[in-house]
Amino acid sequence: MFAHGIKLYSLAVLAVVHAEKLASFSGMLSQGEAQQKQFMRLVSGLDKEVLSEEYRIHMVGDSTMRNQWSALCSLLNVKKLFEPTDLAASPQCVGEGWGSQRLIATGTFNRLKPILASQMPGILAAATKAYNVSKFDVIYFGSSALHFLQLLPARDLGDSFYLNAVNFESGISEMLQVVKSFTTCPIFQTMHYVCDDLYFGTWAKAFKENYYGDENNLRNICQKRVPQSVEVCMNFSFTSKGSITVAQIERRGIESANTAVGVVDTYALTYKQCWASSDGRHYLKLLPIFLKALSEQIYACQAGTVFA
Repeated sequence: MFAHGIKLYSLAVLAVVHAEKLASFSGMLSQGEAQQKQFMRLVSGLDKEVLSEEYRIHMVGDSTMRNQWSALCSLLNVKKLFEPTDLAASPQCVGEGWGSQRLIATGTFNRLKPILASQMPGILAAATKAYNVSKFDVIYFGSSALHFLQLLPARDLGDSFYLNAVNFESGISEMLQVVKSFTTCPIFQTMHYVCDDLYFGTWAKAFKENYYGDENNLRNICQKRVPQSVEVCMNFSFTSKGSITVAQIERRGIESANTAVGVVDTYALTYKQCWASSDGRHYLKLLPIFLKALSEQIYACQAGTVFA
């Protein structure tokens, strides 16, 4: 079930970080001005009266999740930052935020491959052991859906593509059940909308030749590459249309779990907001808005609000 607080943000809200009115998020932080950081903390909803001495959030996902962790750490008045280059290691930052004098933000990220439901028990067991805790106050996780998408022939996921794709929906439900055993506050991040008109190079070529216009071109290439299911191949495409389809599958996966979960709907927040992306899938200019939505879900957990 989706959190009661989830909503589709209007363009008026998104305009808070519109490129024409503000510098890019990373650009603002690089200037190092205290008032700008404080403004972004307010936008992100991080400031609140102290509720606890220590609060732990563990974030699990792909590069879109890792970007949120990095943005969060940039806004925490960080006292300690550890970010390894090894994808298997857990980064960590410690600062102040979300009503805690000691907010510890850790994460497990894979920017190259999908994080599968079968991997989640091991990931969270390793994380709790590494940080010497039995549970986290919050686990913020995603399906890493973008890593399930192909753009043939430029992006070919190989023989694992079909099996991963057909198990995508059920995997989300399974993942949620695992997460709930490691936290009382599970929060799910939906995938990002894909802006395929921002592609360049080999990706642009593949899109124009096989995914734009006559659908038979895509059907033919899928028949050759994924004969097990042409429809799965066509649905899980790294295109705007593909992201719309997979976002719906993702939503069904969450609902089928039939359990309480908070949702940060970054799909709704990025839908057709191509001005905020440079590559069609990462939206650095919207990071404060993502964190604002996450803050709302966390404050709901702290207040004991039941997701419904």
